[in-house]
Amino acid sequence: MTMGSTIDHDQNVDVTGKVNQIADLTRTPLKELADEGLLTADQLQQAIESGDLFQEVVKPLLLDAVTRVYSAGKMIDSALLEGVKMIPLVPIADFDPAKKFVKGTQDGVKIGWVGDNLKGILKRHKKISVSKANLRCHKLKEPSVDGPIVKALGGRELISTNFAHMWEMMKKQGNGEEGDLLVNGYANIFYIPDPEDEAVIWAVRCSWNAVLGGWYVVAFSITSPYGWFADYRVFSR
Repeated sequence: MTMGSTIDHDQNVDVTGKVNQIADLTRTPLKELADEGLLTADQLQQAIESGDLFQEVVKPLLLDAVTRVYSAGKMIDSALLEGVKMIPLVPIADFDPAKKFVKGTQDGVKIGWVGDNLKGILKRHKKISVSKANLRCHKLKEPSVDGPIVKALGGRELISTNFAHMWEMMKKQGNGEEGDLLVNGYANIFYIPDPEDEAVIWAVRCSWNAVLGGWYVVAFSITSPYGWFADYRVFSR
């Protein structure tokens, strides 16, 4: 992505909001450096006085944060991701994931399997209400673990979605019909925060399983060393 020197005012950019997002994204790694003892108080003071802190630490973090903020919400075309489409979704009130994502048929959605990780997440989940949203659908061009995917899409703080909108999409293809979700056995991946700690993000997979006669739904940590194959689809804000 090329960063220009001017802002396109027709895009109605929320400058204050963007600055706050960038500041939050930059603050965390700086704190981690201090916590790990990689920046002592004396080193920090010397770096500030000499300008080295900005050049060696802050500038790379800031550039990375800017890239992530301005990537969020936009379709990506890179060596890793190919944009498929933007999907508008309606507001949903009082959605209870624990009552929907269970084996059997709910709202016309056939579920053939729910993984143990996901069952644990759902037990901790309360009812949620969500606003309308536009979800981005991307196709993986090559195999990858979650880290590079999340970073390319804008970072875990900016891209995560929710079970309500995931379910709304599954309702449109409850019996494995063709649609925005793949139904050929390949994975459809949604990044969803843990209900008790939003800093923890889960990669929630749903895939149509002809043998089970329904949707196969499981969750993995985004730090898992196991990756995803090319041509899988990723859904994010």
